[in-house]
Amino acid sequence: MSLTNMGLTTTVIGSYPKPDYLRLPDIFKGEGDPQYTPVEYTKAVNRYNELDLQKDINRATQECIEEQVSLGLDIISDGEMRRDNYMYHFCRKLKNFDFTNLTYKVFRGGARKTYVPTVVGPLEPLDKDPWCVKEWQTAQALTSTPVKMTIPGPVTVVKSMENTYYKTDKEWSAALVRCINREVRALVEARCKHIQIDEPIMMRHPDIALDYGIEHLSMCFEVHILANRPIFACYLWLHTNHNSQYIIIL
Repeated sequence: MSLTNMGLTTTVIGSYPKPDYLRLPDIFKGEGDPQYTPVEYTKAVNRYNELDLQKDINRATQECIEEQVSLGLDIISDGEMRRDNYMYHFCRKLKNFDFTNLTYKVFRGGARKTYVPTVVGPLEPLDKDPWCVKEWQTAQALTSTPVKMTIPGPVTVVKSMENTYYKTDKEWSAALVRCINREVRALVEARCKHIQIDEPIMMRHPDIALDYGIEHLSMCFEVHILANRPIFACYLWLHTNHNSQYIIIL
């Protein structure tokens, strides 16, 4: 029975732990923190036969969906089983995001120190056709329960990776907005009713939020057809807060 009958619509943030048979790095199991880099994920994918990889991802996705449905959740996710994390998966689909030659970065108030992907040229989609919609359709075909699609927000990407091409973070963020909006439009046209933008890092930067962050977040959702537009936002990260001020977006 749906928990909606209790007066509250329920969902999950998005990601699920990967099962052992899916031999990909899993952030929930602490792999490579802080040594883990996206290069390790690339190596893990390359060790797979493509057919076996898709078979294991599909199996893990179905199991994740079945568990959420059995728990009575109203809006579910695909568990993000094919992703190394919620940001990298999206950025791997963009031209000029270098996932091989990484840049050392200290961020989130010193709570995070690692090597990150770097923008080396103008960002644009690798594929001619939108790709998020294909992943959503694959997951939605497994259940009658509404599946939401999660996409990283521009400010969170900007503050979590590095850039050697754009002159300002605002310009970089605007380029990401155009890529995100293309995927959102395709999802809405395919009748995806729940599209979530993950923008937790903007909460740490109220100055950026007020300068361009909120505007760029709104631009991600510029479509002519209405859909539910949840935003995932948090403030705590690894028990370290480096800013005494933060902003809440509703």
